[in-house]
Amino acid sequence: MEKHIEAEKICNITDEVTKIRYKIVHKKTPNRYEIYTQYTDDNGVFRRNRILFKEAKAVEADLQKTIAYVNDYLVAKHINIYEDENYMGNRDLTRAKRTKPLSDDHTPEEICKHARELDLEDLKIVAEQCANCKEIKIEARTERYRNIYIAEYAKRKANGICLLCNKPAPFKGKDGTPYLESHHILWLSKGGEDAIDNVVALCPNCHKKMHIINDAAEVEFLINKAKE
Repeated sequence: MEKHIEAEKICNITDEVTKIRYKIVHKKTPNRYEIYTQYTDDNGVFRRNRILFKEAKAVEADLQKTIAYVNDYLVAKHINIYEDENYMGNRDLTRAKRTKPLSDDHTPEEICKHARELDLEDLKIVAEQCANCKEIKIEARTERYRNIYIAEYAKRKANGICLLCNKPAPFKGKDGTPYLESHHILWLSKGGEDAIDNVVALCPNCHKKMHIINDAAEVEFLINKAKE
């Protein structure tokens, strides 16, 4: 049993990306190695829950296989175990789940609602995951996809002030928020990315101006503002 006690003490493994901490514990009866996660919940309470993945249960009889499963699979692939429905004590509001973009299976209205409910820090995390240059074929023309989370982040970051003229939004939208429009500094049609460092919030007047004049000095100014 000495080996088991030693393993229980030293098998603490942390995924530096997901910040999930794993602990391997030996159970005398029925003589198996179980994997637990350790974390502090949204209320500041420390919790420990056992992983009930099918694959995790399959290696419980062998310590080395259990350690390898944590290192070579859960940690190496940065698996977000909190979203597995078989996970005991799943927290619906874990940050990992909050900051995952909704899929295209959701309606634009649902995605907008999710984006508006995120705080600025979480919204940035979601928006950074959404960089793309996806194209959608519509009849005889090509539409370039614009991600809702990225647009919402740009507008929220601007806090109701046009980033070019530095004036308040000219009016409020139906939802009561200052009306600004998202603008791709380097246009999508010219190879620009749909990413947070290429999207800014402008008033309708400045937005139109950038699409007509697109002054080089103002483009450079917006590039620097987007990086702030």
